Amino acid sequence: MTANTEVAEKLESYIRAQFFVADDDDFFTRDVHLWKEGYVDSTGAVEVIAFLEDEFQIRLPDEVLFDPNFTTINGMADRVAGLIHG
Repeated sequence: MTANTEVAEKLESYIRAQFFVADDDDFFTRDVHLWKEGYVDSTGAVEVIAFLEDEFQIRLPDEVLFDPNFTTINGMADRVAGLIHG
């Protein structure tokens, strides 16, 4: 299992549980824009970042909040995996 896959799996599980995303929500994928589609709000974004930092023992730079790729599970997983193996 690659680091990206591991991060994506843990992040997807966290978001589904924390933000009550149903297992049968076909629109929810690892490539859906989490903020625009309403899965995660601004407070939730802070929670997601805290989860990633705690779970993977990393420090995300502040600019990730403005990174257009840091809006999907796959985009976040890529960034986190890069920091883990950085």
